[in-house]
Amino acid sequence: MEETEAKQTLLRLKLKELERLKQKRSKQEAESAATAEAEAERLELEALGPGAIKTSHVPHWRTWMPACGVLWMVKDQINLGPFGVGFAILCLMATVFAGQQLLNKMENTPWRRNLRVLSAARSKLSMEGDEPEVKAKSGNHEPEAKAKSGNPKKSKKAD
Repeated sequence: MEETEAKQTLLRLKLKELERLKQKRSKQEAESAATAEAEAERLELEALGPGAIKTSHVPHWRTWMPACGVLWMVKDQINLGPFGVGFAILCLMATVFAGQQLLNKMENTPWRRNLRVLSAARSKLSMEGDEPEVKAKSGNHEPEAKAKSGNPKKSKKAD
């Protein structure tokens, strides 16, 4: 009798240990999947080139839901029946979707990518305190004579 109880206790302990190991393995698999997903996203952006961003193919619900709500609230005032409101909402969503596709194309043009790279470089340099170098590199600097000629009275006094 005691032997069977000892075996049952041992069996319960082994089952608890097995469950703990299964949970540990599932945690490790989830972490490795998240790491692999982040790495795949990084490689995808790297393949697009410097300054590229990952864009959404479908607009977020917060973009179109308020407009649909407004259409639904004013349906009686603009004399739309149920089919009219449905068609208006469908047209609104199609327009928002087409706008999102246009935005995606514009955001990953070479001009926008270069602009993001330049902006990141400027912000990095301005954080380091080397802002004059950024102006010199960008070619948007003015000669010092023009920069000092803000107030003619002050410039005469300084001379």
